[in-house]
This record gives sequence, structure tokens and C-alpha cells, in this order.
Amino acid sequence: MKRVVLLLTCSLAASGRAQEPQLPTDVELKASYCVAVTQGIIGMSHGALSSMKPDDPMYDSTAKTTAASEDNLRRLQGYLIPKISHLDAVALGVAHRRGQEDFATAKKAIMTCVDRCMSSPNLAAFTACNTKCRAEIPAITRTNRCNDVNWLPF
Repeated sequence: MKRVVLLLTCSLAASGRAQEPQLPTDVELKASYCVAVTQGIIGMSHGALSSMKPDDPMYDSTAKTTAASEDNLRRLQGYLIPKISHLDAVALGVAHRRGQEDFATAKKAIMTCVDRCMSSPNLAAFTACNTKCRAEIPAITRTNRCNDVNWLPF
């Protein structure tokens, strides 16, 4: 009888542990972070598109960027959603919130760089100034890692 109780106790303890959320891997945390960043990019792109006319020189490239971002978001969600119920929600939430914060910081910094470089004498000088300015901002470097989601396993 003691053996049966011991086996049941061990079995219940093991099944209880299986119910506990697992810590997310680095890939899962990055996916959560990039979901937030990509959602920010899509929101900004939709806003830009709504203020443009189809014959605007930037319309096509903005539409392509929006479509690529929407595809990236589908891939990120397709990877993460099936796993979410088994993962620690707090850790995923922290990564998601960090993505939102970094996106907001990067968005402001991009505007600062554009303002700083606007007095450049020509397009080449503006591009060089803007590229250098953006490289100095860690939030931009971090959010740029979400532009290509080929690090996802599928």
C-alpha cells in the first residue's frame, strides 16, 4: 500500500511539474520582442500610406515595406502562438514590452536624425549623416534585427 501511495504521489508531483510554464528560449523571447516591433512598424506604415496618394513616389516602396512587415508578423505569430500556453507569460510579456519601448525610442531617434541631417548639402551627404546618426542609437540597432525574421526555425 505504501508503494502505491508513493507512486501516486510521485506521479502527481511529476504531472504537476509538467503543467508549470517553461522559460522561453532566446528565439521565443526574440520572437515576442519582434512581434511588438513589427506591429509598431505596420502601424506607422499604414499611417504613412493613408496620407499618401498612389502616385506618390514613396507609395510603392512604403506599400512593399508594409506587406513585408505583415508577412514577418504572420511568421512570428505562427511560430509563437502554438507555444504560448506552455511558456512563462511574464518573460514573454517583458520581451514584448521591451520591443514596444525600443520601437518608440527608435521612432523618435529616427526623426531626430532626419532633423539633424536635413541641412546636408545633397542627398549623398544626407544619407551618410543619417546612416551614421542611426548607427549611434542602440534601440535602432536592436529593432533593425526584426526586419529579417529568417532566424526563425520555420
